[in-house]
Amino acid sequence: MRTFMRARGTAALSWITASVFWGLGFEEVAAATSAKEQLRRGWDWLYRKTADWLDKRTMQLPTPELTEVYNVNQFFCLFYATGRTFDTEELICATSRSTRYYVSAAYWDRDSLLWAFPTILRADAALAKEVLTYVFTRQRQNIGVHSRFIDGTMLEPGFELDELVAPVLALQAYLSETHDEAFLQERFVQDGLSLILTRLREARHPDTALYETFLQPTDDEIVHPYLTYDNVLVWRALQLLADWRPAMGFPAKLNLSNYIEVFRLLKVNGVGFLGMFLNSLYFYGLYLFIILSVYK
Repeated sequence: MRTFMRARGTAALSWITASVFWGLGFEEVAAATSAKEQLRRGWDWLYRKTADWLDKRTMQLPTPELTEVYNVNQFFCLFYATGRTFDTEELICATSRSTRYYVSAAYWDRDSLLWAFPTILRADAALAKEVLTYVFTRQRQNIGVHSRFIDGTMLEPGFELDELVAPVLALQAYLSETHDEAFLQERFVQDGLSLILTRLREARHPDTALYETFLQPTDDEIVHPYLTYDNVLVWRALQLLADWRPAMGFPAKLNLSNYIEVFRLLKVNGVGFLGMFLNSLYFYGLYLFIILSVYK
């Protein structure tokens, strides 16, 4: 904090710089000692620690303009898409922490895992692992539900297929980046993937390997239940689960044989996801779709 101060008997002004520390806590001792810890460390130490943290996560791109734009948005994403609760100090994810957002500090699988997670992972793999742990524990019970409070309870109901498989795609990104295969062995991860498969079974068409949704990725109610984009995500998620099965030690109750049909449908003769596209046309009528490959 800087203040002006006029010396007695003179018109000259002098600068006085002071460091002001304040803390938060459940009661006065916690708040006061939080501020005291900062006072003991001092401004220089706190500043250096913060600058070092930012420097380690700053990306250098070909031009200064790109570097600035990327990093401003990267840190905005980190600070607004994640946070820690005041009562338990638990990491949480949120679409936004801004009070300008109509459901500030609410959670969407899509927003956190398909949109924000790639940036979080690139900036801080340890933080990305915490995000996945939060998703597969606190948020697990309502995976695929439109939106939830940060404690995992339902906020806005409505099944969204893309949100149901978003944790699988985020997990694959994390494993590709870190090679942390032990994370697949965590019981809460296996329980979460098992739950996703159970809910996929409930969304499956009775006669063919297509999966319906109630809300579109735009959060609007569907016009047609079998969306191409959503089903391509399902196809990729089932591919990953089939690949992981030997390493995961899935419990006996988890049986992927029910999902092999969709895998065959999309892989026969190298057709890839074109098979999903053609089956979607069967349900949609004649529509024009632009399909982007999910192959890396």
